[in-house]
Amino acid sequence: MGCGTGRIVSNLEALRPDYDIVGIDFSDEQILAAQSVCFRSDLFACDSIEYEKKYFSRTSGEFDLIFVHGVTQYFPSNDYLFQFLNSSYRMLKTGGNLILIDCSVDWYLEEMKSKPQVTLLSILKSRIRVLVPKFILSFIRRIKKKSVEGYVVESFGNIDLLVPIFDGFWINPQSIEDYSERYFTSYQMNFQPFKHKPIRYKKFRPIFQLQGKI
Repeated sequence: MGCGTGRIVSNLEALRPDYDIVGIDFSDEQILAAQSVCFRSDLFACDSIEYEKKYFSRTSGEFDLIFVHGVTQYFPSNDYLFQFLNSSYRMLKTGGNLILIDCSVDWYLEEMKSKPQVTLLSILKSRIRVLVPKFILSFIRRIKKKSVEGYVVESFGNIDLLVPIFDGFWINPQSIEDYSERYFTSYQMNFQPFKHKPIRYKKFRPIFQLQGKI
């Protein structure tokens, strides 16, 4: 879920030719791009709930693994999160696993809100040295003097990193753990093993592993 332009799916096709793979994404454009690089996977432009209603052909679980990448921040509400979890649970085989990677968590949002907020424009006008990703610089050039969303500055040693406070959905990790205790045999929350990213960012985007559907 959240297969985007098909990078992960196409790699899976090459690494595991014995796998039957289904990829879904909210975006029609992303699915069109994925179809140009994925040649034996079934790809659908929809969310998981719509996929279950329209395309899921079995009354019991079909999938050994449901892998969700960079999707939860686009959920509209906590109710939708549980609709998604229940839908995923129904589509998993007994013993199957649900993995959610790159999830925004609410405790980090509260921590950021407690910090003094800045805007990109104020950063540009100041003499503070801030490490700004290239895509943000490009965005700044486009908006010029327009107002922007709030940001906070996170310090990592001698480097300052500009982190956005966005209006997306932020998961409460405890709710995922509670769900897992009812419907799976084990649960883990791990931090992303990206060597080039600071530890606070890893905590900001954790991985939830719900293993062994009951």
